Amino acid sequence: PVPVVSNVPDESKEKPLMLTLKITPEELNLGSAFDRIPVQKFPKIDKGYDVEKLHEALVTLRTQFPTEKTMVFMPTGDIKYDDIIQIMDSVRILLKTDPPFFVTEEKPGSTPGETVKVDKPDPYLFPNVVFGNILSGN
Repeated sequence: PVPVVSNVPDESKEKPLMLTLKITPEELNLGSAFDRIPVQKFPKIDKGYDVEKLHEALVTLRTQFPTEKTMVFMPTGDIKYDDIIQIMDSVRILLKTDPPFFVTEEKPGSTPGETVKVDKPDPYLFPNVVFGNILSGN
């Protein structure tokens, strides 16, 4: 067989969601690095960032993309540590009132070498938080 080389991009693979949350002193800006979802903005309210509305939007996104578990935080340099922790909690923690999500685990079966797939409840919403431009001003 002869290997095939092509300059045509592979369209068969879907681009990852790659959720990003830009955190500015005025608002939270939720989007996708590859524009797979419309940008959602959550302006600050009297008591600070509107983490309840953010959480509701993230539950909806997790329903649409059940295997997605990573969020990239992009705070500007002037965001308070306590605000980042509060936002991180709303992104990571699944509340008792939220719909359940499940993860599939492989467990050993009854015979040696056999594995069985088991669905178990996922206690987290988006547990993998990665920081992007933590010191940048934009």
